Amino acid sequence: MELEAEGEATPEQVAVLEADEAAWRVSLLRLLLDADEHLAAARSLRGEERDQVIADAEHTHRQLTEALADLTGEQRAPAPPERPAKADRQPPNRQTPNHQTQAPRHREDAPEEIVPGVVRLQLSWEPGRVVAWAGGPGCEPADPDEIAALLARAEAPAAPWTAHAGVNVPGSGRAESVSAPVGEVLGWLVAAGAGQVGADVGPSVRWLGQVAMWAVELAARGAMVPLLRQRRRRTGASRGENASYAVRWTPALVDPTRLAEIVEVMPGSVAALDPSVDARALTRSALTGMADAIGRDSARRIEVPAAPPDRPHRQ
Repeated sequence: MELEAEGEATPEQVAVLEADEAAWRVSLLRLLLDADEHLAAARSLRGEERDQVIADAEHTHRQLTEALADLTGEQRAPAPPERPAKADRQPPNRQTPNHQTQAPRHREDAPEEIVPGVVRLQLSWEPGRVVAWAGGPGCEPADPDEIAALLARAEAPAAPWTAHAGVNVPGSGRAESVSAPVGEVLGWLVAAGAGQVGADVGPSVRWLGQVAMWAVELAARGAMVPLLRQRRRRTGASRGENASYAVRWTPALVDPTRLAEIVEVMPGSVAALDPSVDARALTRSALTGMADAIGRDSARRIEVPAAPPDRPHRQ
C-alpha cells in the first residue's frame, strides 16, 4: 500500500488493492493517522537531525493524503505548516554585534545560471530517490526518450531509472520524469559534483553532486551514526513485541558553515516536487539519504561468518 502511494507498486500489487477497495481505504486512513502522529513527534525533536526528519515526515504525509484523494476523492486537509520558533523569526537584515552588516560570501563553485531556451537535464530530490527530468526557461519539457538521451550523454547509469510521476514546472506545465534510488546513482552524482559531466546538465545536477561528495567525505571520516527508528504501523498492533524497527545512517559533525553555503546556492529545480519545502531541510534530507545509502551499501559488503550448525540436545 505504501508502495502504491509512492508510485512504485507493480500492476499485480495494485490489482490486489483494487480487489478490496474498502479495506484499502481503511488502511490508508490508518496510515494517515500514524503519519499525523509521526509528524507531530518529528516537530517536537531537537538536534541536528530535526529538519531532515520533519522533511521526510511531511513528504510521507503528503503522499498518503494524495493517495487517499486519488482513491476516494476525499480531500483531507494537508498537514499544517510548522510555526517558526521565536528565535527563527528574526528580520533578515539583522545587524551583527558591531553594527556592521556582513556581505554574502562569494562562492566560485556556485552552480551556473540556467540559459533560457536550452533544454537541460535536471534533478529533483525525493527522500531516498533522485528524480530526473529535462527542461528550461522558454522550452517545452522533454519526453522520456529525450530524458534517456540526456542521461546517457551525462554518462548516468541506465539500469536503475523507472517511470515517476510528473514534475510541475512553472510556465512549462508538467514535465515527465524518471527516478532512481540514490544508492544506485551515487557514484555518478559524485562525478557530477567533480565536474565530470557534459554541458547538457542543469545546476541541480551539479548541486546534488556537491552534496554527494560531502556525504562521501563524511563517510570516509567515519562521521556517520546509525539511528534505530520504529517503522510506521501497518496493522492495528505495532508496539511491544509486534513492533518492527529499521536502522538509518545519519551524518554526524555536520559543518554548519558549509551547510549554510550549500543551502544558499540550492537551485529551485531541486525542490520542484515540493516548492514549499524549506531549503535547509531538503539539503539535510539529501545529505542524510546519501549517507544512509553509503552505510547500507557498506553493510551489505561485510562478510559475516556462517552461523554454527544446530546441535541436537542430549537426552
